[in-house]
Amino acid sequence: MKNSATVQIKPFTVRPETAAALFGAPHLLQDMVKAGWVAPCYKTHRCTLYLVSDLEKCAERLAQGDKPDLAP
Repeated sequence: MKNSATVQIKPFTVRPETAAALFGAPHLLQDMVKAGWVAPCYKTHRCTLYLVSDLEKCAERLAQGDKPDLAP
């Protein structure tokens, strides 16, 4: 008997290029980092990673009409 259920596996972390592509604009990811909405879960000199779950929360905030507040 074959199970017809499809299992979808998402990566837990993504690089900044992929994270920016999720939002459609690199500057939007930078604005969210500056506003404190999201922070890298891992950062070294050559590698930065973001949690997908954190990016999903940012997407929910954007969908609700919230914008990153960039205080001077």
